[in-house]
Amino acid sequence: MIKFNAISICYDKFCVVDSFSEMIGEGEKAVLSGPSGCGKSSILKSAVGFVPISKGSIEINGVEVNDTNISTIRNSVCYIPQKITFDPDETVEEFILFPFTFKSNVDLMPAKDDVTDLICGFKLKPEIMDKKMSELSGGQAQRVGIARGLLLKRPVYLLDEITSNLDKSSMSAVLEVFSQMKDATVLSVSHDKEWSNVFEKVINLGGD
Repeated sequence: MIKFNAISICYDKFCVVDSFSEMIGEGEKAVLSGPSGCGKSSILKSAVGFVPISKGSIEINGVEVNDTNISTIRNSVCYIPQKITFDPDETVEEFILFPFTFKSNVDLMPAKDDVTDLICGFKLKPEIMDKKMSELSGGQAQRVGIARGLLLKRPVYLLDEITSNLDKSSMSAVLEVFSQMKDATVLSVSHDKEWSNVFEKVINLGGD
């Protein structure tokens, strides 16, 4: 569950978000929609503490997002950005498995077959695991990054325009995976109508 309680997000004297309230229920899939500059990504990032709020409060699964609880929040949330960042010299396998080297995730280490199945489901070949990240196209790197996030199996996913650089076939494959995640709560930012049509709730922030 994600609950925004009359939050405002201000930069200097300009508030890009003013008194925004919304609740996304447990297991619900929601899309933040609206024109550029209306605060969609700021709202998404505020839910994981990347953007500070000026007023109001945010709760995730009953825990308030604040400096005291931020580690707890981030252990239950996976934020996937529009563009994946990586070390160009690491292999795809090293990139995917890196989060599982941390103590908090070591018990979540995925089986090789699970990694391969997900990679293939995103229309990538298993041999890609041996390539360096710098050898991938932008679309391939994005799909690999999404796969890494999914393998963490978090109860909450925050997705920031994650399919904007994918072709229609790849985007549909990613959308299919997220639409079948019955237990996970998903809040996304997207301009794609197919994405919005599949998700249960569209939160329009104006325009469009």
